[in-house]
Amino acid sequence: IINNKEITTETRKIPIFKEEKVVQIITLIRDITESREAEQKLKESEEKFRLIAEQTLIGISIIQNENLKYLNRAFGEMHEYTIEEMYERTMDDLINNIHPDDVHLVREKKILRETGDKSIHHLLFRIKTKSGKIKWLDNVSRVIQYDGGDALLSTITDITELKEIEKKLNDSKYELNERVKELTCLYELSKLVENPVISHENILNSTLNLIPPAFQFPDITTARIIHNGREYKLAGYEETEWKLSTLVEINEKPLLMEIYYLEDKPFLKEEHELINEIGIRLKTTFEEKEVQKKLHLSEDKYRTLFESSVDGIVSADMEGNVIDANKAFLDMLGYSKDEFLKLNIRLITPSKWHEMEDNRLITQLSAKGGSEVYEKEYIKKNGTVIPINIRFWIVNDEQGDPIMTWAIVRDITESKKAKEE
Repeated sequence: IINNKEITTETRKIPIFKEEKVVQIITLIRDITESREAEQKLKESEEKFRLIAEQTLIGISIIQNENLKYLNRAFGEMHEYTIEEMYERTMDDLINNIHPDDVHLVREKKILRETGDKSIHHLLFRIKTKSGKIKWLDNVSRVIQYDGGDALLSTITDITELKEIEKKLNDSKYELNERVKELTCLYELSKLVENPVISHENILNSTLNLIPPAFQFPDITTARIIHNGREYKLAGYEETEWKLSTLVEINEKPLLMEIYYLEDKPFLKEEHELINEIGIRLKTTFEEKEVQKKLHLSEDKYRTLFESSVDGIVSADMEGNVIDANKAFLDMLGYSKDEFLKLNIRLITPSKWHEMEDNRLITQLSAKGGSEVYEKEYIKKNGTVIPINIRFWIVNDEQGDPIMTWAIVRDITESKKAKEE
């Protein structure tokens, strides 16, 4: 104890001989307190390191001169080996466990170390475990001093689950992008066919242009459509063995759509569904346009007959409100069309005829047909009452309920005068 402080000393005694007799002993005392404290701290530090290293889930290894100097339990478990088995493995064994696609990355880092590079290296690579399972590892390595020389300290994290989650997310994003492309194709097709004046030829050519962007590999996608004896195809069209097709009947005429990949690539199930949906939409579009065309022709014929008839023609709803009237009818009563469309049939019919017409309407509702020709009177715009012959019929909706009446009217003023004369 020196100055009330306990110290640790190392004592060495050296005997002094004279004529082969010890005549004096020299005692050398060295204060080794600091070195012992340093040794104790080092021991405690190493114990803490080992305690932490053995409990952590991070793999730790120390390699020196191509030999494994230290590895923890987690390192062995990642490879599915015991610590004893790992110590028996050589560096070549460890490298051979690395995935063939990643081994060049590890070798490149190893070569850098051999050239004296002491920077921190970060590397992601895959290994093949003892059971053959593939795992992803995140490795951070640095050069440290160990037992008086350079050594490589590596900390390794198993990121297999993260990589699997990342793959699922990427797959989901890819699938979502593919679905968006398909929906965009169908949306653009819907906009295209809504154009009332677009021709069949333009619809088919424009549909072909929508197809490549909707498929997985637009740059190697080509297509053609055969319909009504004509062939429509994309620029650079070429038939290959990698084919997808659909066939639909449109008004008893086949429409064939064929999609080709110019390289060996698989078609997705959703792409099969997409081309089938395009075929169905084209079928629906062309059939509806054909119906509309026939309807327009029918309406044109009706309008021509309606306007050119010498007899008056008028329609009204079941309450008698005027719906339409042709020129002959308007001229007969002296109204413009705008004026007459605001009227009710009862307003141009003298009141003495109202009860009779109500009874006729009830009779015809029961009979589900048209009336016989009968005589009554109408009031012209100028107040003049004229005799007419009229025949009406009732129009029903799809459920069989009456919705309107049509009538053909003839002014018989002149014929009545002739009879009277």
